[in-house]
Amino acid sequence: SDKKMTLIFIDASWKHAKEMDNKTEAAGVWPKHLIRVQLTPSTSSRSNQEDTSNDAFVQRRFQIRAPPSPDHLSTAECLAWIASRVEGNSDIYEGIMKVLDYMVELWRGFARPDGDKRKGGGSFTDGDGS
Repeated sequence: SDKKMTLIFIDASWKHAKEMDNKTEAAGVWPKHLIRVQLTPSTSSRSNQEDTSNDAFVQRRFQIRAPPSPDHLSTAECLAWIASRVEGNSDIYEGIMKVLDYMVELWRGFARPDGDKRKGGGSFTDGDGS
């Protein structure tokens, strides 16, 4: 029979997601049988970013917000990667990433080429000024 699985993703800026996780942990309100998963880059995945058939982490493609490190992913990237692995279907990853790539492409059309962050374009930071 198919086992049910509940996945919990914190959808916030990287800084706020860490704060939320720390506060939830300190309050002791995470589910008792929680299994934490951390996606860690591998050398092979960095050299072959198009191969999503194996279990290697795929380097980030969300180029709108500046991450704390190159290894940080957006929520959509994490959801896409995990859903494709849980379901055993790499088409899930590619389908979600196609939409994300299109969104990034549209955003770049609005962004100022000089990085000016005034109204009307520019790049986002992580919402905390960094």
